[in-house]
Amino acid sequence: MGSKVFLTPYGGVNKIGGNTFLLEDSDSKIIIDFGEDFDRFASYYEFPTNMPKDSVERELVLTGILPKILSHEGNAIFNYSEIRHGKTSTRHEREWSIIDNPVKQPFSVIISHGHLDHVANVVFLPSTTPIYTGTYTQMSFLSRFVSKRIGSLYQMLAFSENLANMEDIDKVDVKNFRHSYREFRNEVPFKPSGIEVKPCAVDHSIPGAFGFIIRTSQSTIGYTGDFRSHGVAKAFTEKFKENLVDEKIDFLICEGTNLGIHQIMDEEGVESFTYKAVSDFFAKGGEHVYISVSSNNIDRISQVYGVAKRLGVNLYLSDEVFLPLLRILRSELRRRIISPLPPLIKDPLLRRREEEKWGKASDIRSLGVLIPNDALGELILSKAEALSLNYSNESDFSSIPSESIILIHDRPPLIKRRVKRKALFIISTSEHESEEGMFALERFVNQAMVMGIPLIRVHSSGHINILDLIDFVKTVNPKHIIPVHTEHPEFFKSYFEVLMGIKVTLPYEGAPIVLER
Repeated sequence: MGSKVFLTPYGGVNKIGGNTFLLEDSDSKIIIDFGEDFDRFASYYEFPTNMPKDSVERELVLTGILPKILSHEGNAIFNYSEIRHGKTSTRHEREWSIIDNPVKQPFSVIISHGHLDHVANVVFLPSTTPIYTGTYTQMSFLSRFVSKRIGSLYQMLAFSENLANMEDIDKVDVKNFRHSYREFRNEVPFKPSGIEVKPCAVDHSIPGAFGFIIRTSQSTIGYTGDFRSHGVAKAFTEKFKENLVDEKIDFLICEGTNLGIHQIMDEEGVESFTYKAVSDFFAKGGEHVYISVSSNNIDRISQVYGVAKRLGVNLYLSDEVFLPLLRILRSELRRRIISPLPPLIKDPLLRRREEEKWGKASDIRSLGVLIPNDALGELILSKAEALSLNYSNESDFSSIPSESIILIHDRPPLIKRRVKRKALFIISTSEHESEEGMFALERFVNQAMVMGIPLIRVHSSGHINILDLIDFVKTVNPKHIIPVHTEHPEFFKSYFEVLMGIKVTLPYEGAPIVLER
């Protein structure tokens, strides 16, 4: 028998988010996901007004926001990169430079998808670390640094010290970033640090989400990442399940976000509800419908576009929604995204997808963009004009014509915007996937109420519901389960172990688990 295989959790246990797992097979090491723990971050900082800007060690490691990653023997694998303040000699004359600490024990990182609770902390790793992602994850994660330009440690350590042109905001040049980002493809095995990994696409609330099948010297491991079986890409989850059955998985590292009381609506239900609400509101004299979505929830954005198209009304996009769509449509991803997208560019393929989903329905009345009041405003305005799109200032919705759907990222501070009186706000977000999600919903509701804007909430979770989860585990039938990304790991013990006879190991931060058949 060879060396033992160890899995050490450093995040994502007994809570939702922050997934970080060290897998060791002899001298080979990979880290599965490297996400931010939003709750821990919110204990010390607030986005965007109070962000860590001075020291990785003092502000992020000392607070536990960044975990100290140790081997199962208790030895440090690496030290995080750090910032040295003071004038630099680079052509940008920055007031700081990067201390890039050497790796003590070689390792790679594999990322399941682009939500920040699974990927955000990779920017602090040594620059020589290979980071493997899907195509969409790489684009969506790196583009947030191009778009936001917030002077935090995350931003400072993301970019290379030799930045090229950053004005072309509808593209992401990986050469502008400090790390070695590498892409994997669906169901094409690869070997990060010598450990075989087969990525398998799954259904989630963001495109390009993957589960992993990992073959070690002692066992075969399935990792679900975040997944569901009730979305547009549910066929991907079914195929992942078939692959797990074929592999006869020894260990299943499985998420359980929706344990407890959760009302689950499928994506078709969300679209139907939204269509009726918007249609009824405009029929009764309403002028504007604001719909908040995650800028990465491409399926939901597609649904809203479909509602606007079928009703023949105007559609306006906030810059946070507009830019990711433009990047997708100007890359090879436009041919791989399942959902029809707003026609920012003319492409017969996009039109065919629309007709396949909605038939030859009426078209949107007009398409527009909200122009932000920041450094990106002029660049976005130039893009809008080049694409012959309408536009309006993001602080003044009153200039937008009546019968308009205005698609907004997350929940903006309404009280700072001029809005029309006859407005409806539909909230279509739930799971935290960025720092913005930390904004208190209560404050947003208070602003809407004082301004006389009625609120409706409709959403389809990005995570598997409890009945689908039971069916998934029953079909895969692993020998062991390790529950992660859940507030109720005890359910796995009481249900799958007691009722189904599957061994369940409850994980604890920093405690190695031996993965033997």
